[in-house]
Amino acid sequence: MVRYSLVGTKSVAWDSSFTEGRYGNEETSLQLGALMSRWKEADAPGRNGAGLDAGQDAGTRFVTAIPGKRITLVSMGRGPGDPRAMYKEARFLASLGYQVTYICNAASGPMVTDDHVHVDTLNMPTSRLARQMHGPSIVLREALRSRPDVVHVFDPALIGPALRLGRRYGVKVVLDLAEDNAKQILQKSYLGAMAVRKLGSHIYRRMSQSWLPQADLVIAATPSIAESLPAGCQHVIVRNFPAITEIDSVPPLASAASKSSTPVLRVVYVGGISPIRGIRELILATGMLQGAVELHLAGPVYDDRFLGELESMTAWQYCHYHGWLDWQGSIALVKTCDVGACVLQAAPNHVESLPVKVFEYMACGRGSIISSFPLWRRLFVGAALFVDPTNPTSIAQLMEQLLAKPALLRRLSERGRLLAEQSYSWESEAQRLASGYAGLWTVTRR
Repeated sequence: MVRYSLVGTKSVAWDSSFTEGRYGNEETSLQLGALMSRWKEADAPGRNGAGLDAGQDAGTRFVTAIPGKRITLVSMGRGPGDPRAMYKEARFLASLGYQVTYICNAASGPMVTDDHVHVDTLNMPTSRLARQMHGPSIVLREALRSRPDVVHVFDPALIGPALRLGRRYGVKVVLDLAEDNAKQILQKSYLGAMAVRKLGSHIYRRMSQSWLPQADLVIAATPSIAESLPAGCQHVIVRNFPAITEIDSVPPLASAASKSSTPVLRVVYVGGISPIRGIRELILATGMLQGAVELHLAGPVYDDRFLGELESMTAWQYCHYHGWLDWQGSIALVKTCDVGACVLQAAPNHVESLPVKVFEYMACGRGSIISSFPLWRRLFVGAALFVDPTNPTSIAQLMEQLLAKPALLRRLSERGRLLAEQSYSWESEAQRLASGYAGLWTVTRR
């Protein structure tokens, strides 16, 4: 459902929004606090583990499953159909017997419904600054209404407010770090000059040193993020691998009409449309082959001026832009094409990333052309061709190679699917998430 949140004309600090009850037509935070106290008292017998099965693992005793505990996943930026938050984590936690609510941004994709996850979409401020200022109080106020035992947040701006909420109302707090946020800040050009971004990165890194150990659980999406955590963090690594069974259930698009009357190599990129993702280089490479290759693009555009620049390029005639597709739509598009592309530029947060789109290409049985980062060369050996992401000519040469050697493309595709099934699937990562959540109900820790 869509709730129209009150983003009034006044800028309200986080603490005052929860202690002074300034949201006129809504229940005040004092009323919500009283409700939380009553809910916690009513839940007390269950919280003490009465009638529940306890288990022992490596010297740590904890309740292995507590059906009925309420988990609320919260994001200011992610949408209803977010692959990690909704399709993987929320659904899996619901399958364990938890009562799961997912609160997200109504503007970040089409609405989805689910029999086991309550999806609560909010109208958030559209400007980045307003969202950072007002967003935490909006989404966490809504989260409090769901009577959570656990609040599971994704956005860096929610870390401090969520920890304060946890202390005030006795709610456990899970922080989900999909990116190394200190490095990610360096890539955000809208923050201004690099000097400003470096300052912001430094401030975040210093604050996170004190914040992150206060969380009941930190979920790191990559080993490198886990290595960057300060001492004392209770954490688990849950990599963002594709859900094979979900991908296999999506049929390919009925058609993706070709602009050419002769057979072409269909290259697909799914993700954000921005310069740092190598989109310009992909289009230039496609144009060099003069119709022998078509480039299919899908994803959000972060700067309309950049899209206008792309559309003015001569090579754009060989491109299809499919807009911002939901997750099923993007998977269907990948299955309709021949090879995936992911030529991210060598930004600090890219070279150590685990690129979700490449794992999804592999799960769809598609080979890839990807950036020649050392980590990626190790992860995707035999399933991808590697290239200098700044060199459109080199990208075009690899496309031409795949056109001339169908057997090579077939080998890359088969190897990618095999790796996805054996090593890079959500089905194995989900058990890490289950173990992390089981630890929240620890009675005694070593």
